[in-house]
Amino acid sequence: MKKLFFIIFALQFNIAQPQNKTIFNVGEKMKYKISYKSINVGFAEIEIIEQAVYMKNKPFHITGKGRTNRFFDLFFKVRDFYETYIDTSLMLPVSFNRKIDEGGFNLQQNYYFLQEENKVFFNDSVYKSVEESQDMLSVLFYVRQMDFNQLKNKKHFSVPVFMDEENYSLVIKYTNSENVSNFLGITKCIVLQPKMQKGRIFNEEEKMFVWISDDAKKIPIKVEAHTWAGILKADLISYNSKK
Repeated sequence: MKKLFFIIFALQFNIAQPQNKTIFNVGEKMKYKISYKSINVGFAEIEIIEQAVYMKNKPFHITGKGRTNRFFDLFFKVRDFYETYIDTSLMLPVSFNRKIDEGGFNLQQNYYFLQEENKVFFNDSVYKSVEESQDMLSVLFYVRQMDFNQLKNKKHFSVPVFMDEENYSLVIKYTNSENVSNFLGITKCIVLQPKMQKGRIFNEEEKMFVWISDDAKKIPIKVEAHTWAGILKADLISYNSKK
């Protein structure tokens, strides 16, 4: 399940530079139902809490949460929390926090990005990062800012992601466009297929697909993770925006 939560939170490096004006704003909130073989196993939500004051920046404060429902807590309890502060002038993170509890496995990370020096601070260590690195949550908003028309022509792009104290290249491929029926009605979407190099997130036999609305809001509508055990899905069930 953590693979699905990553790409939800986590889902145009070589296509087009982000513009200063974002397509999203404070107050945006998305909620998803997580299902396996048509069985509801949990929920996930992403929300832009505020435009905070962080050092010299005024970044967007964004949180992501994932959890299993009470029944599946008996088998594999998940309580995930992700938090990023994004400098919207560059669409780059300045801070990232992660606290997860997955089946008794606990992990907490607090990263501080010094983008101009390509460094990430964690605990008492300093890590060398790739230029314009994203975190697990900020990458989703970075992708939403891209020019989808250019993406359709280019077919794929890559985004550097700093994760688990290492640098990775997240390669995302445009596969096709299709209409998706959901609570908003019929939504025209582009379909993206992400893949992490080195096999860090997805094995060769596993596939992940993300549907993003092909309109001004570019809302993540649906996610599917195809694994050896079956298909795990995340479907948008609620969307609010003050913009």
